[in-house]
Amino acid sequence: MKKVLLPLVAVLLLSFTSCDNIKSLADVSFDVNLTTPEMTITPPIEKVMGKNGYTFELEETIDPTINSDIKKYLKKIKKWDIQSLQIEFVSVSEEGTKFDKGTLVEFKGSGVSATLTFDDELEIKKGATIDVPSEFFDNFEKILETNNKFDVKIKGGTNNYATIKVKVNIDVTITANPL
Repeated sequence: MKKVLLPLVAVLLLSFTSCDNIKSLADVSFDVNLTTPEMTITPPIEKVMGKNGYTFELEETIDPTINSDIKKYLKKIKKWDIQSLQIEFVSVSEEGTKFDKGTLVEFKGSGVSATLTFDDELEIKKGATIDVPSEFFDNFEKILETNNKFDVKIKGGTNNYATIKVKVNIDVTITANPL
């Protein structure tokens, strides 16, 4: 009797469990690092009158679909979960260089944008990183959820005429379902 009862209970449990719950058993999670190429900030040679001195604006595109894991699951991605987002200063040509208050980093893609604005001057040092606060992640995840490439724009000013090399690094855990 017990041998017959166990399969019957299993069938009943499966019939009461939704298909989505069963399908979620096949979910796959993997980590990906999305990085801009090294971006070189070189203000125009003429000094712009105003706050501290030199203004700049540059933009770079990140295409997450070139990653082989993302490409494999692109139409099956359920969730993008940002683990960290950092701005890395690779080099700076002039010691004591600072970003002006109001300098921004903007992410744009598929009609969605997320902007981080520096509330204070920010000294730029070679090898330093800025950890973007997690409160920023919700808007940025909306950009990632479009599964399309997106632009990273850095715009602002500096107190010195300096060449600054910067990269943006994004660590993401992706959940997809191959079914």
